[in-house]
Amino acid sequence: MPTTPTKTTNALFTMQQVASNTVLKSSAIDVSTKWAADICLKIGKDNTSAFSNAWDVVAQISPEASGDDKWIDIPIGRIPTTASEGESVTGTEAAGATVIEVASTLNLEVGDKVLLKNSTAGNSEFGTIVSVVTNTSITLLDGITNAQTGSTIYDNAVEIYAHLNLEGVKRLRVALLSGTSGQSYMVVGDAVTFDSF
Repeated sequence: MPTTPTKTTNALFTMQQVASNTVLKSSAIDVSTKWAADICLKIGKDNTSAFSNAWDVVAQISPEASGDDKWIDIPIGRIPTTASEGESVTGTEAAGATVIEVASTLNLEVGDKVLLKNSTAGNSEFGTIVSVVTNTSITLLDGITNAQTGSTIYDNAVEIYAHLNLEGVKRLRVALLSGTSGQSYMVVGDAVTFDSF
């Protein structure tokens, strides 16, 4: 009879703004007794300017339980320079809402991954557009978690997923190599480890 695997969600990055030209790395996770990990990240530029340079997201693994001289980079994503459209939320959007009112829908399209930037950074969130009513509203695939009244919607958000085999690995972390980004952005992400059967 199959058994249910035990999994643990490990926060890599709580929702936060990363200043321009800043390299960000997560805390190291002890994976010495783990078999595998799935990394799930969402990244969105929180302004309309293009990044100065494209930059990379890497998972880092180490065969050692301590020290920083043996980290090995595994590229898992590249963030393009593309500029983002920014449109203000005009309605009173309560938690759970899927229809988000905006005065302009310029460049907002079905299928876009978007960042809803809240004035309180930790209340920002990501969504996927499933319909657009020109210069009136967008509809998201899922209801928003936090009230987003007065927020700004930015398109061109990026989702990154990677599956890593952790056999022979003792620590895991993720680094955002955005030292030449030229613009700030928002990020949130977790690593889910496969612990045992």
